[in-house]
Amino acid sequence: MKWLFVFVPLWVYAQDYPARPVDIAEIMDNSAAQEELNRDELYENMLQALSHRLDLNTVTREQLLQFHLLSSAQAEAILNYRAQAEKFYSVYELQTIPEIDHDSFSKMAPFLTVSQDALKPSFLRRVAGEENKYLVMRWDRTMEKQKGYGDPKSPYEGSADRVYWRMRNSHSGDFSIGITGEKDPGEKIKWDGKTKGMDFLSAHFQLQNRGRLKNLIIGDFGAQFGQGLALGTAFGIGKNAEAVNAMRRSNLGFLPFTSRYETGFFRGAAASFRVRKNVSFHALFSRLRRDADSAFASSLAASGLHRSASETAKQKTLEETNAAGVMQFETKNLDVGLTLHATRFGMPVYPNEKLYNQFAFSGKGTPTQAFTSIILFPKRPSSASLRKRSSMATDGRQVL
Repeated sequence: MKWLFVFVPLWVYAQDYPARPVDIAEIMDNSAAQEELNRDELYENMLQALSHRLDLNTVTREQLLQFHLLSSAQAEAILNYRAQAEKFYSVYELQTIPEIDHDSFSKMAPFLTVSQDALKPSFLRRVAGEENKYLVMRWDRTMEKQKGYGDPKSPYEGSADRVYWRMRNSHSGDFSIGITGEKDPGEKIKWDGKTKGMDFLSAHFQLQNRGRLKNLIIGDFGAQFGQGLALGTAFGIGKNAEAVNAMRRSNLGFLPFTSRYETGFFRGAAASFRVRKNVSFHALFSRLRRDADSAFASSLAASGLHRSASETAKQKTLEETNAAGVMQFETKNLDVGLTLHATRFGMPVYPNEKLYNQFAFSGKGTPTQAFTSIILFPKRPSSASLRKRSSMATDGRQVL
């Protein structure tokens, strides 16, 4: 008996993500509709990560949470998996983690990759050779004639044009350099002690992952730690509606401020250090001038409009100084943080006596506020079970 073997070669195609064009606006609508977020900044960060995906073997908790696509427990599960399995070999390994459901994996996968180790060029070469740099310019104006614009008797000093521009050069997990300028309708482009050309200018310089220095920002930035009672969201200090709507807030740390929103941010320097394996220290110092009444502050203006003489008189009249430090201890099952934060104003703040603000702050400075947070996570699978599941996913198969 003779046997004849015939071998026929076939092309086999492995799966890859994204399988279809990624619609960032759709992802934001489905994932962040219930949260009060800066959508322009979130869209920009997603677009940046889409062009330069985050490496799963170096990504931090803050980077995983910055898109609001994963919960804190899911981000913690990814980091625990990496710690026990030593490294990722494929993005598909995420599907073997019990906390990562198929919907979360599908949304997050386009922003992630597993890159090969390679020698990086110098910092200046990386900045000069970065492909993800751009200049955005926008002009708009209401076509119909509006009351108060173009009239010699108008209290508004400037034209009805809105002018906005932004330049940025950045690479996820490495660096970010940016500057933003805006003129609102009715404002005038001028050069004086309070205004340098555009009515609003914002700039930042950021470095990440330099040994023990995990994050450094000089310029304008936001901060979010713990439950946000002292340092909450990218809109600066204090508590807002997000702290009430969410049972567990995302600990995002320090983020560059790239919005044209003219209040609610810090201006100075912020840094995050890895003191030990499970211990991190974060610190900030900020000093900027805010809009308020010239004699004493009965309220802090947040509109950012400086169109008339009365509005210009309130521009940058109140100096605000902030200093804060955050000590954080993290293990695979525990997250403990201590936040110390102090604020001081350059002149007294005396809110008008109303029923809703009878307990509002008054005076020149707040005592140092201390907040603690303790978060427990469920026990993770053993290292042996992780490696067994990892071997199922490293060949590019989708595990459902």
